[in-house]
Amino acid sequence: MVTVLDNPECVVGQRIAGHTIVRWLGADSCCAWYEAKEDAGTQRTLYLYQSADTRDRNLLRVHNYRTSADGTLQIDNQSVTVFVAIGDYRITMSLALKSHLTSPSTWPQDVPGFEIIDYLGSGFKGVTFKVRRRGGPRTAYAMKLTIAEEYAGSSYVPEADRMADLAQKDRDHFPQVHAYGDYTIAINQAQHPLVYFVEDFIPGVTLDKYLAQHATAINAGFIERFVREMLASLAVMEQCDLMHDDLHAGNIIICESLTGSRPCLIDFGSAKRRGNTKKPREDIRNLATHIATIANALSLRRAARSAYEDRIITACESLLAVMSDDDPLRRPDSAKELLKRFEDHYPQESFTQQLTHPFDFGNAEEVMDNTLLHKLAAKSFPWRDKIESSANLLVIGPRGCGKTTVFRSMSFRCLADAGHITDALARSYIGLYISCNKEFRQRFSALDQSALVTRHDDVRHYFNLLVLREFCGAMICCEKQGLLAAGDTKALLNFVAETTAIPWDAPEDYAGALVGIEGEITR
Repeated sequence: MVTVLDNPECVVGQRIAGHTIVRWLGADSCCAWYEAKEDAGTQRTLYLYQSADTRDRNLLRVHNYRTSADGTLQIDNQSVTVFVAIGDYRITMSLALKSHLTSPSTWPQDVPGFEIIDYLGSGFKGVTFKVRRRGGPRTAYAMKLTIAEEYAGSSYVPEADRMADLAQKDRDHFPQVHAYGDYTIAINQAQHPLVYFVEDFIPGVTLDKYLAQHATAINAGFIERFVREMLASLAVMEQCDLMHDDLHAGNIIICESLTGSRPCLIDFGSAKRRGNTKKPREDIRNLATHIATIANALSLRRAARSAYEDRIITACESLLAVMSDDDPLRRPDSAKELLKRFEDHYPQESFTQQLTHPFDFGNAEEVMDNTLLHKLAAKSFPWRDKIESSANLLVIGPRGCGKTTVFRSMSFRCLADAGHITDALARSYIGLYISCNKEFRQRFSALDQSALVTRHDDVRHYFNLLVLREFCGAMICCEKQGLLAAGDTKALLNFVAETTAIPWDAPEDYAGALVGIEGEITR
């Protein structure tokens, strides 16, 4: 079957879904994307897929997604149905120019004062090289060549000045800029204006590559350093009244040295004065995603975690509950405030929280210390008998009335952590608590509703896994109190093996098996 991926350039000039395709921008294994124009002249980006299912599964990759459509294009003299996702236009370096710049035989040779010694990587708008000065010390620098269209109608000098201000305040996390200027390259008699920036070379790899390469080696110390140093870096940007505004995992370099691994921020082309962003996620929420990804990497390890690792994961979950709050009036926008919260409330020695005034916590999700939560929860309320019955019940009340606190306080894990496991075992039910906000709203709110409808089986499966994981957590509480026999653990592991597709090779003595299976469920 002929697809748009077989000959992506042949559809340039054709019309589909009220748009004229202007230029091919790129492709991967499932999609080709193009610059296009509406009849009114507005630029858009069109993403063409060969099936509706593939398109719906990839809507989060669409830049500022707007809508979807189906249509027909002529591909190699055949009418082919394609499935379209439409997003805002994104300035992108042409494939011909990127190919020319990244090929060693056609590397730029006449950038003023510098020679290229290695290719480092590329993005949507530019290419980065490792360079050194001609005739000077062999100090390595990083040079970014980006399309001049990025700065149409403005100057690139403010970007360099912003980098200089940040590096002056914090050289550990912000590279210093050393040179910049205009550069033009000719390809087949066509002139391509570029802008170059030369800055500190940071030895290391991007955060996404680091996590892929070191997933099994991530430890609690790395997470704690990452959280503290990233929040400190964003606090420095706040001092300069700046926001990065493009803080994805490819713009964070993990610099490795004898003193440990530390994050460094790069690519300040989108940086601007603090304020509202047009991006789907601002700096704080992007950082929340990275913290969650790293914490998950530690959670997925089969080996039993140390008490320190458990404290760090709990501290990260508590911090994420604040950083990812849907309510902008309750969600802190200050990295300095978040860093102070992390340092004040989650010391390394032990995990305890204290209530100093009634408004210490904006919502119950921030109270990660189950002992404190149990003390705060109401012990008597009119509808308790209905909750403890076997009937389904919907409890409705205004925000802040204590619904979450009550339900969490009745869960087996909360009772066990608060020293009331005997009470938990004496009840006629096992209370399992699943947070709608943390486990569903924060994870799925960015998805288009049509994607959720088409993947309803996956969402149902995800919910079942949450229930199973929470039940494993309840059994771990019993195991810590010495209330489980080997047969109990074996029965759960057999149930998991028989009813799910989770791969699990149970150890002979079952020591640490529950923590291991909890990690596999999370994976």
